[in-house]
Parts: sequence; C-alpha cells; structure tokens
Amino acid sequence: MNNVGVVSEEYTKRQEAFIVQQQQEKNKLTDMTITMVSQSDHMPLINQIRYSINEDDLRSSLVNMLQLLAEVQPACTNDVNQIMPIVDDRLALEWVRQATAFNEGYFAHFAREQGVADWMPHFIAENTLRPILQVVSEKMADELSAIKILGACPCCGEPPRLAVISKNGRKSLQCPRCHTQWNDKKISCAYCGNEDHQSIRVVTIEGSETEQIHGCLKCSNYTKVIKSTRLTNIDPALLDLKSLQLDYIVQLEKPFS
Repeated sequence: MNNVGVVSEEYTKRQEAFIVQQQQEKNKLTDMTITMVSQSDHMPLINQIRYSINEDDLRSSLVNMLQLLAEVQPACTNDVNQIMPIVDDRLALEWVRQATAFNEGYFAHFAREQGVADWMPHFIAENTLRPILQVVSEKMADELSAIKILGACPCCGEPPRLAVISKNGRKSLQCPRCHTQWNDKKISCAYCGNEDHQSIRVVTIEGSETEQIHGCLKCSNYTKVIKSTRLTNIDPALLDLKSLQLDYIVQLEKPFS
C-alpha cells in the first residue's frame, strides 16, 4: 500500500513536548508505593493495585501539563485559563482515576460544563496519568510477567496497537501509554489470538522497508509492526507517534474489514 499520510512537523513537536514532560513528571515519582489488592492473570494490573502518590505532586503535574498546552498550542490559552482556577487536589485525583478507566463520557461532560474544547480535559488527564502508569510498569515487572490477556496491555489495558520486531527476529508488543513490553508470536493477532496465517494479512508499505501492518481478517483488528534495525531501546510513545501514517492507511483503505 502507498504511504498516504505524513504527520505534520508542528503536531510532532507538540506531542514530543508532552512526552518529554511525562518523563520529567515520572522522575518525581520515586517515592510512589504500590500495593496488590487482588491477583488475576486475566485482568490488567492497574485494576489490581492501589498506589500512593503525593497529592501536591499530582496537582503540580496536572498544572504543568496545562501550562505546557498553552505554551505549545497558544490557541488553547483561553481554555487553559478557564480550567486552571479550579484545579485542586481533588480534581487532579479524579481526573487520573477517570483517565485510568478510559471514561471519555466524564471528560466530555466536564468540557461542556466548563465551555472548553471537548478533547482537552481528557488529553491533559491522560498526560498526567502516563508517568504514573510507567512507574507501575517498571516497579511491577515481575507481577506483569504472569498476566496473559488478549486485546489489552497487561499493565494499563490499552489496546495492543504497536509491535517491534528486533534484529534477531523476536516480536514484542509495546504499549505507548505505560511502556510495558511483552512477547508475541511473529504472525498472530494480539486481539483474538488467531494464528492462522491465511487469515492474518501482512500489509507492506511502499517505500518503507521497516513498517508493516498486521491485520486479522477474523476480528478486523490490526497492529502496527516496526522492524528495528538497531538493538537500542526505542521509546514506544515516540514510535507510535512517528508511525501514525499507518493508522491513516487503515482508516482510509480499510484492508481488514
């Protein structure tokens, strides 16, 4: 298939700025404690734990994300100024809880009440949450290795939309949200477990030797697959960002419907 979309430089720089900010916020979470409250190998880990985080740090993280948005996207300044006065410990905690639960309805309602762009509260909450999820993934690596679920990241529940094939031919699914990585069979569907090569379609991209789309004709889901020519670690969020054109191809051409 043809490479039909290119992510704008402006959009890429804006998203990269948030990825950098996430790392800075993550570095402040060294004292975060995590406690297991249940144990199941068929449920994302984030639903089986409680974590403790300093409320001032959480509120500060949310404020920093709002300020960054106004800086990199000045058109959002009025919306940021609308929200900033009501940011407190309670709101920061609630936003993180609702983002963890993928509760888009909550954020849409909040946006309507405050008269701000409908995407903005969820976007800011998600960027505030991600450093927490990344710490959970790192600290709970042993517990994560026991979780085997289809169609979701074993840590945060994000759909498995990105995979990397290393130089030695091993395929690992990588979560852009929490940075969890877990092994997968080279030709298989991460959503339904289908391993029938005849119903797994591998779409190659014209002009690219490293990018593919693996789609399942049984469940119509797909994963972006990047062939890595280096042994160095690649930030999953950046990799997901730089491969957005593959998502555009699927949306436009619908090769797995």
